[in-house]
Amino acid sequence: MKKFLLLSLTLSIIFGLKVYKKYEKNPVNITPYPFHIVEDYKKQIPIVERASVVIVGDQMGHNLNTYLPSLIKDISSNLAEVIKVFNWSRKNEGMHRTLSKIKSLKNLPEIIIYHGGSEEFFEKTFFIKDKETILANFKKHSDEKILSLIMAFPTLSKFIYEPVTTIELDQWNKDNDELEGQDKLSKMEMTYKFFRYQLWDMVNYIKEKNSTLILLTTPINLKIPPKKVCKGTTNALLNLELDKIEKEIKNEKFNIAFQKLELLKKKVLGNSKVLYFSGISTEKLGFPKTAEKILQKSAVFDCGTWRGNKIFNNIIREASTKHDLFLIDFDKIVNSQFGKGPLFIGDTYPQTFFYKKVLEEIKQIINQTLEI
Repeated sequence: MKKFLLLSLTLSIIFGLKVYKKYEKNPVNITPYPFHIVEDYKKQIPIVERASVVIVGDQMGHNLNTYLPSLIKDISSNLAEVIKVFNWSRKNEGMHRTLSKIKSLKNLPEIIIYHGGSEEFFEKTFFIKDKETILANFKKHSDEKILSLIMAFPTLSKFIYEPVTTIELDQWNKDNDELEGQDKLSKMEMTYKFFRYQLWDMVNYIKEKNSTLILLTTPINLKIPPKKVCKGTTNALLNLELDKIEKEIKNEKFNIAFQKLELLKKKVLGNSKVLYFSGISTEKLGFPKTAEKILQKSAVFDCGTWRGNKIFNNIIREASTKHDLFLIDFDKIVNSQFGKGPLFIGDTYPQTFFYKKVLEEIKQIINQTLEI
């Protein structure tokens, strides 16, 4: 009997040590993000916390710098002091870094403007091999009972969440992985999921601090062709056919190209180039609204993943609706004019007159919120 008890105790200790060894390096996390941001914002925080209005986001938010002097002048015109507006956006910044910056603030500005979602694929924040474990961890996080337990005793998260390879993010960790096929699609899927989690995380934090959040969607330049067709949606024969169709479009044989593309769309799913040529030929035949919808799909299926797309914008729209937030639908403002001339300057930024319209909407919300 004593030998049996000793054996049982020994096995229990061995098992316990194995479990501890498996989880000992697991970080303490309320939310099981597979990365850890170690940036230092100490020098920036005092400037941010003194501002009444702060802009956060990526290249889209950063580009608002051009228009800030006129905005500040307009909203401060009837006041003794100039309203402080600070742009905390950066090029290449994903939602994960924006969220980290917002959570570093003890005192939030009265108004926060988010204009991002165009560079979410720039930085590597997880390993594809950990996909299923990450999803399983977030499933646990979605369980109210488990989350309540972790909130009460954060250290338990080390043993509740399964270990993954955590990426330390100090300097920019550019994603140089050349992924193809299912791995590429998994990367895109996980990026959308993370963006939604992080956006909602930011929204909840800002609401808890009684600050006002203004969300902007990202205008998508639908005239720019896809950078890369996803593997599995193309082959040599299809590429030859698309080369012929491209020549027909250049030679203004839009109807012939359109008919061929309608057949191809039924046979081939998710090919960004087929959708792009379909949208262009549809526009040339005089149906810009239909063309705009097709070209939005083409941008979604672009495996070049170099910009935002309708999925990111829809996540922003959803957050605005669910949380009753101010939304300026910049993409809708721009692409409702699709087919009526040049809408963009270069590949990314809309024409100045669209920015003026957006700045007017921002001005009205600021005046309403600050009771100017």
